[in-house]
Amino acid sequence: MVKKLNTAMNTAMKDPALQKGITDRGEEPGGGTPEELNKLTRDCYKLWGEVVKANDIRAE
Repeated sequence: MVKKLNTAMNTAMKDPALQKGITDRGEEPGGGTPEELNKLTRDCYKLWGEVVKANDIRAE
């Protein structure tokens, strides 16, 4: 299932209209493997966790 979804997403990301819509919102179109997404997610979680701790940010 993951492989099928990843293939479909990577195919969709090649569509120029979709790429334009993403860049128009100030984002960067991407794609890749499930492993790359996993690494990106973990890296972002770590980075923002450090920002939250360093600034003593708490949920209200």
